[in-house]
Amino acid sequence: MPIFDGENLLITLDAPNAGVLNVNVEPGLYSSWKEWVQIGDNAKYPIAFRSVGGDPLTPGIDAGAYFFIQNQSGWRIKPFEADATITLVGNLAPEDSTIPIFNPTDGDYTVFVNGLQPITQNVDTILQQAQETSYNGEVWLDTINGASGVGYPIGTASEPVDNLDDALTIAEQIGVRRLRLTGSIILDRDLQYWVIRGSSGESLINLNGKTLDGTINQRAEVYGGIALTNPKDRVVFEECFLRSEGVSGVRGIIIDCYLFGEVTLSGATEFNRCHSGVAGVNTPAINCNNLASSSLSVRTYTGGLELLNISEPDFDASIDLMSGHLILDSTVSDGTVVIRGVGHITDNSTGSAQKVTKGFVEGGLVSAAASITRNKVITDPVAGTITVYEDDGTTILYQADLWEDADGTQRYRGQGAERRERLT
Repeated sequence: MPIFDGENLLITLDAPNAGVLNVNVEPGLYSSWKEWVQIGDNAKYPIAFRSVGGDPLTPGIDAGAYFFIQNQSGWRIKPFEADATITLVGNLAPEDSTIPIFNPTDGDYTVFVNGLQPITQNVDTILQQAQETSYNGEVWLDTINGASGVGYPIGTASEPVDNLDDALTIAEQIGVRRLRLTGSIILDRDLQYWVIRGSSGESLINLNGKTLDGTINQRAEVYGGIALTNPKDRVVFEECFLRSEGVSGVRGIIIDCYLFGEVTLSGATEFNRCHSGVAGVNTPAINCNNLASSSLSVRTYTGGLELLNISEPDFDASIDLMSGHLILDSTVSDGTVVIRGVGHITDNSTGSAQKVTKGFVEGGLVSAAASITRNKVITDPVAGTITVYEDDGTTILYQADLWEDADGTQRYRGQGAERRERLT
């Protein structure tokens, strides 16, 4: 039995079995709704279905019954949150053929609906609605194994289109601004306020200097330049690989990405939960492009990172390291860089640049503290000492005097300047 939500006028279908769901319209929707109406005060909600037909024509033969969902009153059918092929058995049709009867899933799933009934003059409209539902809100673009053209089902998950021209035409026809990409593309036009979602490890985008105001790029390898024309708009990269060729013109938000090369800014930008993708001693870099009246925020970063070209006094940068190595290049000559977290700093900055390390812990100190907590510790009440050994269990890391206060509380006091220096 589907779930009926009278407040939101929504009918949510059952979970598919192995990706397939057959819905018998009369018992599965219409009769189930009639039973639901009799529960509690559900009758207060607008009627969900109207039926016609079903009358006997001759003994043993009845006229076909049609069930019209009252979509003009707001009722919609919603698939379960899963990839599925839904086949409607029976005659289901919309009361108003200009209004959809199916809502897409909330998640990123592909759902095909078969069996919507064309009723007299509504044939074309109903067919169009069924086809648009199959796209599930996005056009699939596979530059390797796709097909050219703009006719249905090209552009769906089962038959992706193979070129950007046709993909954008299909998107306009069905009224969406989402592309699902497999393969590689070189942008040859501006794409403003689009979502481009790749398939991890299989999608490559050359940004090619095009205008990307308000565009969200997800799960792709990206490189090249960006143009941003509206000062209030930003670009978003999420779960992407920013390649070693570099990405320039960035003003926006970069989330859960790997940095392999140089990222050059054109305005205020935030990096959140990003990582170095470069193994060994080399590091990716953020080129702040000598911007004035702007900012850089790097939150929960891991790995190596180099800052370049900060020369204006009103430029502010905040760097929060989970663990890593931050290098301030000699081109960092002014502005303020606030550094927090755990790691190592190589400071080659010049001029009047201000480096603020409040809340920053050098990684070596954390290692020493970890050794103290995990290694062998011997207390000698006769000698009045406590000794902490290094990982080999023989070399003394630190030794302290042991004494008691007047109230009997044991205290420790570092013994010898040399031992205290080794600890720090």
